[in-house]
Amino acid sequence: MRRILLWFLLCCKRYLKKPSFLLLVCLLPAVCFLIRISEKDGLQQVNIAVCALGSGDAAEKQPGPGDTGNRPEPGDTAEKSPETEDAAEKQPKTGDAGETTEAEPGEEDLGTLLVRRLVGEELAEEDALFHFYICGTEEEVKAEVAARRAECGYVFGDDLRQRLREHDARQAVRVYCAPSTVLDRLAEEVIFGVLAEIYDRELFAEYIRESGVVPENGRETAGEAYDRWLSGGTVFHFEYCYLDSRTGEIGGREDRSVFPVRGLTAVTLFLIGLCSAVVLEQDEKNGLFLRLVPGERLGCRLAAALAPLACMAVSCLAALWAGGCIESWGRELAAMAVYLPAVLAYGFLLQAVFRSPRAVSCMIPFLVAAALVCCPVFLDLGRIVPELGFLGRLFPPFYYLKAF
Repeated sequence: MRRILLWFLLCCKRYLKKPSFLLLVCLLPAVCFLIRISEKDGLQQVNIAVCALGSGDAAEKQPGPGDTGNRPEPGDTAEKSPETEDAAEKQPKTGDAGETTEAEPGEEDLGTLLVRRLVGEELAEEDALFHFYICGTEEEVKAEVAARRAECGYVFGDDLRQRLREHDARQAVRVYCAPSTVLDRLAEEVIFGVLAEIYDRELFAEYIRESGVVPENGRETAGEAYDRWLSGGTVFHFEYCYLDSRTGEIGGREDRSVFPVRGLTAVTLFLIGLCSAVVLEQDEKNGLFLRLVPGERLGCRLAAALAPLACMAVSCLAALWAGGCIESWGRELAAMAVYLPAVLAYGFLLQAVFRSPRAVSCMIPFLVAAALVCCPVFLDLGRIVPELGFLGRLFPPFYYLKAF
């Protein structure tokens, strides 16, 4: 056993002394780590400045991106003055036309409610596309957009609720955006979606109160009923969910690399296993194991074949960790302990069938290419063309990937 272990270590040293193999071992986790960093850097949030003119002290001003306390005056950036758009057409429609209802005493300004929701915890997640922050005045919103600290800015008038009830929403929301931006329309969908969620509740409660169906406290009761129906899933609505492409189940968003790290590591181990089987056959023909006693010959042969796979397995585990693909180290090590012998047995089977290291060497590029296409590395061929799903079962990476 000691001789077999020594043979295994010497074979590992033999492969690591080869520059090409050592470069591959070191390059795989480094590339996965850099790709994951670039993916995170590419998901930077877009800054959106918002301001409610009727907020007063209700909504505290928040520091924007790059805010050092000295904001440029709008006149200093005249050449970069953002264009102003009318967002009236984006406003939700109300009930019967012609009705004018003033806001009740003590009723909080609709623009303030909207701003609070936009900068609240629900829309301030780390993986959200937009980052909303509050400015104190409309001039500050203009300055933020002109200095490109904000992609665009939204100013909500102090009479937003009254204008919506009067069906005269023109200039109720003023939009400032840089000429080069392409995200203003998408930001408007988010903002007016939140506005509709707030104002629809008020419309429903207002309708119930004015219809006389319920007593005086019907406005509060109707609002609670609206919240209950909306959260219960009985009201028609859109819901965005994350679907696991492997299991088809709905779950939360996972912090994984979009780059197919696991698939490429599985195919890399498959490649190394085939090459290891070819090299082992060539070593036997060169008489490398002739000086060993018969009782240790088989163990040393297996140790020599597993040496490059073990080195590459360590590299692949590091790549999986760098790509954020490891959920349980115990599961990963168990799967790797089964996958490595399976890959090696696949190579030995090819050697037994074709009985020529040169023939197997010529087949390796085609086998690797077929594994990339047929196994769920970049896409699952079985889901696209079910009739061709059996092709992936011809390669060991298929079973390894399906285990996760």
